[in-house]
Amino acid sequence: MTPWMLIAMVIITSVDPDIKQSTSIEIYNRDQALIHEVRQVDFDKRVNTVDFHRISDGIFGRSIQINPLENQSRLATRSITFRYNMISHDKLIEYFTGRWFAFSTGDMEYAGRLLYTDSEHLFLQPDTTDPQIEVVDRGEVSDMIYPEIPDKFSTESTLRWVVEADRGLKKQDIELSYLTSDISWMCDYRAEISGDETLLLSAVFSIDNQLPLDFPDAEVALVAGSTHRSADPKGGDDLEYSAGAGNDKSAASQRFFEYYRFPVEYKLNLESHQTIQVPFFSPIPVKVEKRFIFPHLLQGGTVQVKLKLHNNEDSGLGRPLPEGNIGIYKRTDGGNLSFLGEDFLLDTPTGGEAEINVGDAFDINARRTRIAQGRPQRDRHEETWRVEIISNRSEPTTVHIEQKVFGYYQVALAEVDGKEIEYYSESANVLMFPVVVNPGKRAVLDYSLVHGF
Repeated sequence: MTPWMLIAMVIITSVDPDIKQSTSIEIYNRDQALIHEVRQVDFDKRVNTVDFHRISDGIFGRSIQINPLENQSRLATRSITFRYNMISHDKLIEYFTGRWFAFSTGDMEYAGRLLYTDSEHLFLQPDTTDPQIEVVDRGEVSDMIYPEIPDKFSTESTLRWVVEADRGLKKQDIELSYLTSDISWMCDYRAEISGDETLLLSAVFSIDNQLPLDFPDAEVALVAGSTHRSADPKGGDDLEYSAGAGNDKSAASQRFFEYYRFPVEYKLNLESHQTIQVPFFSPIPVKVEKRFIFPHLLQGGTVQVKLKLHNNEDSGLGRPLPEGNIGIYKRTDGGNLSFLGEDFLLDTPTGGEAEINVGDAFDINARRTRIAQGRPQRDRHEETWRVEIISNRSEPTTVHIEQKVFGYYQVALAEVDGKEIEYYSESANVLMFPVVVNPGKRAVLDYSLVHGF
């Protein structure tokens, strides 16, 4: 074969911009996520219209960003449009009102200009030269034939990028990023009580994808903290943290601005309408303080059983704990797990404290009564309370009586069965009166508070 007979064949392939080269997701614990996707796009030397499909329909439109990762100076964005007007039966009927329309009811076929619809009927003009109108029961309609899908509707959410290229470019990596709703996460804790002062604590991250969209092989990071949105009330959420000193020793977390970031070490398949659980940490022994608490102003009822947890290395922890549900269990003599109660753990930083409400004590009862009040001086108010505690436990038990205080105050009296006792401040606005109750006995606490200067 002579050289002039050779024919060069060039196979030109185009890139599908819907194929994702990589996906990473930052998920926040307030029902929102930041999606990062890298897709490849071919550009001609002209104004190009690129449609990206497989986009979340929960997108926050103003958060959309499209960034070329190469040849940025050769690409100039003209517009970015998010098309979310999804097609539906009712929208099509509304659109074709005033236009030619066809449908059938059983063996009957109808065609004509659709004049009007309500929830029960279709009003059709079969012949535009004849004023006759046919009224058809919508419940009898079996098939509807639409001449076209209007351009204003989409069969799926679409991100349209109009961009001008000053030369042809092939297989260009383009990064899409946007905020979306309907992806959330929560930390789920499980605590198994081992004795009164130790529990085995473990945790998993539960990631919930409520979007009709899959994210295969996604790099996922979970962000703990209350991010502020412009639509939030001024100042955002007023959250009070019991912060303390200490270094983060958790390999699974990273300090990130004023939040904590928990990257998942491996890629995940986040499938549509599914919840996936990812281990946070395996069971570790944690020291706790078991306390019996009679809450503020509760006039009668059982006493609550609470576990106080110090988030430091001495207790076995010393890592940031994001908010989440915590279930409390204990093994029976036969080795089976028995459920004791459930509570919600607030964000607890390293060095902070948390209190877990397990439930009510079965064999301790308390009753609170205000026995006196008055004004010893014009600018002072005094009130005296009595709390009666009865215990049917087999050992002496300390019950902590809670009293909330505000402003300037003094404790004028604190006695149990006529004997003075020491009280302490649980926090700036909470006093605790510890009362020891012997088995089968009753203890009576009297205390007086004077408010004012």
